[in-house]
Amino acid sequence: MDNFSIEEKMKRAEAFRHLQPICVNLVKSPSIEGLESLKVILRDIDKGILKEIHEYILFPLRLIIKQKTNLNEKIITQVCQCTTTILSCTTITKWETFQDIFVTYTIMLSSPENPNNLSPIHEELKLAIVEVLNTLVKNTDYSLALNQLYTAKNIPILGHTVSLLLYLIQDEKLRNLRILAMDCLVALSLSENTSIQVKITSGSIFASFLPRISTVLCSVITGDSTQGHFVTKKAIETWQIFLFLIMDDKLLKKSQKAVVKLKADAGNGKLQDLIVTRDSEWIQNTSDKLGILVQQVGTIKQHSSWRVRLSLLDWAHNLLTNCSNSMSSSIPVLLEVLVILSCDTYSNISSKSKKALKQFQEQSEKQKSRPLMEILEENLLSMATTLPRQIRTSDDDQKLSLIKIISGYLKILGPNMNSLLYSYSHLKRFSLALIQTLEMDCSSVKIVEEQTQILGHGASAINSQGKVNVHQPRKTFRHFHNDSIYQELVSLLQLLGHYGDLNLLVDHFLGLFHETSLNRLQATLIINQIMLGTIQNYDELEQQTVNSCDRQQELQCIISSLIDEYLSPNNFNLITSHVAKETIPAEGQFSLVLYNRTQPTFYDYNANILQICLFLEGFAVFAKILQKDFNPFLITVLYPMLEKLGDCSAYLSNTAYLALNSISDSCGYKDIEDLIQQNIDYLINSITLRLRHLPQNPHAPIVLKVILQFGHQQLLPLIQDTITNILECLDDYQTIHVATFMQVLHELCCAVRQWFPSDKETVQENDPAMSCIDEEQNSEDTKWLVDFLVQYHKDKKTAAGEVDDDDDLSKNEGEMDWTPASPTENEMENIEDEEKTLPPNHVTIIVDVMSRVKHLLSSEDVHLKLIVLDTITAAVYSLQSHQDHLLPMVHQLWTPLSQRFSDTEIIVRIKAFQTLLNISVVCGSFIRKRTNQRSSKLSHNCGIGYSFTHAYKMQCTILDSLGNLCINLGIQGKEVDDIATACIPYLSAHGHPELKKAALKTFDSLIAIEPDAMWLKLSYIYSPNVYKLPAPIFQKVQFDSNNGKEYSNSIEILFKNPLLQSKTSQPNVN
Repeated sequence: MDNFSIEEKMKRAEAFRHLQPICVNLVKSPSIEGLESLKVILRDIDKGILKEIHEYILFPLRLIIKQKTNLNEKIITQVCQCTTTILSCTTITKWETFQDIFVTYTIMLSSPENPNNLSPIHEELKLAIVEVLNTLVKNTDYSLALNQLYTAKNIPILGHTVSLLLYLIQDEKLRNLRILAMDCLVALSLSENTSIQVKITSGSIFASFLPRISTVLCSVITGDSTQGHFVTKKAIETWQIFLFLIMDDKLLKKSQKAVVKLKADAGNGKLQDLIVTRDSEWIQNTSDKLGILVQQVGTIKQHSSWRVRLSLLDWAHNLLTNCSNSMSSSIPVLLEVLVILSCDTYSNISSKSKKALKQFQEQSEKQKSRPLMEILEENLLSMATTLPRQIRTSDDDQKLSLIKIISGYLKILGPNMNSLLYSYSHLKRFSLALIQTLEMDCSSVKIVEEQTQILGHGASAINSQGKVNVHQPRKTFRHFHNDSIYQELVSLLQLLGHYGDLNLLVDHFLGLFHETSLNRLQATLIINQIMLGTIQNYDELEQQTVNSCDRQQELQCIISSLIDEYLSPNNFNLITSHVAKETIPAEGQFSLVLYNRTQPTFYDYNANILQICLFLEGFAVFAKILQKDFNPFLITVLYPMLEKLGDCSAYLSNTAYLALNSISDSCGYKDIEDLIQQNIDYLINSITLRLRHLPQNPHAPIVLKVILQFGHQQLLPLIQDTITNILECLDDYQTIHVATFMQVLHELCCAVRQWFPSDKETVQENDPAMSCIDEEQNSEDTKWLVDFLVQYHKDKKTAAGEVDDDDDLSKNEGEMDWTPASPTENEMENIEDEEKTLPPNHVTIIVDVMSRVKHLLSSEDVHLKLIVLDTITAAVYSLQSHQDHLLPMVHQLWTPLSQRFSDTEIIVRIKAFQTLLNISVVCGSFIRKRTNQRSSKLSHNCGIGYSFTHAYKMQCTILDSLGNLCINLGIQGKEVDDIATACIPYLSAHGHPELKKAALKTFDSLIAIEPDAMWLKLSYIYSPNVYKLPAPIFQKVQFDSNNGKEYSNSIEILFKNPLLQSKTSQPNVN
């Protein structure tokens, strides 16, 4: 004490002055208040002073613990916390002190009845006790005190403590307690001690406890995820420490001396049986048993927590680095963990895994042990063999994990995989595994039935405006439905294409393609993805140079052969529906692939559709590989792809559209329109040649239809001769191909309307009824009313015998007005100029089309009649600016069109009325008289099931559009009255609600045309008002409203129309 300064002596005296009464009171009567006061003083006291007087303070606490039978658990918990605080600030140098505290607190964890089990105390006390033990071990000097714990005679004490800690790790629910127990276990292992001799001694002792430690920690690692990822992570790290301590290759070589010393200290008693001799036999047996546990731990390699995966990575890496000889049987599993983690989405994990694999490879080369590549190849073949079975029986997570492992092996092997592929048996086994895994599901009827119809039968997925969103058809597989599995398989195939021998792989899978029809879909898909892999870039791994001239020439040769194979008539011209099979003549070059059946089924048609889709995707892949070097191949592939783009199958048309978009981008074109425009000469020539042999090329008109969809007006002169050929073929083929020709002609009319829009067209085709009466119409209505009243006045005067000279003069003038005047010389010259003026090409083409299609309106095919009516509508709008050519054609069309109003098929009658409505928009009053002569008598049925009949739909369509038709035709006077008379029954309260609603809409239009006449007509049916005469000279008009009560609701609604309200605004109601 003489070495301390006066100030330090005063601090020590002050500390004793505060501590002495508290310690005395705690010995006499332990209490929570006294322990809380002690904690406050310990928190404030100088650490150096506390280190010197720690034995004095520990004495009352140790005494309290030994009297714990008389105390509650809260006081014991406080004592443990105070002990932890004291131990954390000092270093134990006396074995007696360490032994006393260690044994005392270990006994506190043990059950009094059964010392091998945990004491039934609450979790907070257990946590405090373990914290004392952990702090005690960490703050005890090894050379002065702790080394005596690691002797033969103290192995039972140490083993008992380890057993209790393992019980806490395994059975407790409190996470902090489990984690602290693992920390205490690690502290007992002395793994942080830098002395190799200390680690050897500790490893020799803990080798006796390894089975129990490994079993418990492995169960925690593979336990339920609800325990928390930090518990799992801590268990991996703890087990890793004990495996290094006991199974480290370098430490095992020096462990014999330590074992000999321990056995010498143990003597000949039972203690010698507790000591394990880590010889070669023990190492082999332990390695085999640990291999089972290592394999179980490897199953969490896709754990949801990246921290757990990172700990697993360190565990596998360190075991491969330090225990590769002693745990050689676990090397494949450890490599599997590193391989799958090398593909981890977390960049830190993937990069560390790749680095660990590289280090292990270098280590294997230095030690001249089994090469890494040989191990990887063996594992790869083993997993590829089990892949089909796993795909059929495992869940999605297991399937995905297995495929990721195979991908990881391929990525690590890199170009070295060719040594595996050059073996035919290995390649056969691997390829068949892929074929069986990628077996596609063709059982869905949706594939063959799903068709996109924009206008009429067989319209393609893209309309003339090209505004339809197209989605890639989804591939379905028999053995999995998770898109992640498919994407991982795609990555695997692309790795094969990137690193493997391309010629070998393509030839081999083409052989499987021809081997049996069951392999065709899978082989095509695999070839496409293998080819796509040639342009993939995989960083940090050795790769071949794709852009070299030799490589490019090799790719061009392979792609050329694949295009020829894909476009082979037996492969590409497949029948995709029973309709196509019936309509295509026997001499046509079309084939039907049957899958082990004698009669075609939906499965066969579905498979054919998917097969062609894969071919189309392959063309897009080839263009993506060659970029602009693919342009020479466009002559071969563009026409067949356009043919499939116009197909009625949604799968084919959508796939072709997406493939053409991809080809346009790859070859430097702006879009599909630019692609077609730049190659139009070749396409037109191909269409013309094929039209000469139409039975063998029935889809040639479809290609022209697609060209029209994506073309522009500069295209018209180029295709004019082809259109003429189509019209000639239409005359020659009136049965089989007429529907195809009509699709082309309909698209032509739509394209002409789009390319040459009319200035007069103010109403869109899809909503032609949205028009109103303009000012000129209103003026004509007013003039008609004035003329009517003047003529009425003249007739009354004539009947009374009052005839004036002015009337005769007016009459003569009126007669002169109806006499056609002789044309002047200038007018004759204008007429001659008009006769000499030739119409534009598009007008001539549309007139030719209309003159041909009018004869098809009498066809028995319903679908054909519908598309003919659609074509007429589009043609009429196309000629809107050329009335001189339009009106004669409408005159010729009228007779066959009017017959469709009485067609046996109601759907045709509806379409015919819609066509009439469109013609009325363009032609106006030209067809007014004809239309009045074709007024139809409609049924007033309103039964329960009537709403679901075609007749109801026809009535609803006509009533809904009849008013707009009247406005378009300029119908007036008696014609309006006749239409109103026909529509009045639909205003009945007993009628169908929807028909009544449509009839009200028609009356609104009629009121806009003739408000006075409609007011008078409706008032005669029902009028609740009695009107006062404005003057006595007028005769009283009495409306009979008793018979019109069933129409009262509808007529009251109509009277709310502003045009009728002005006439009923001042009635006197009695």
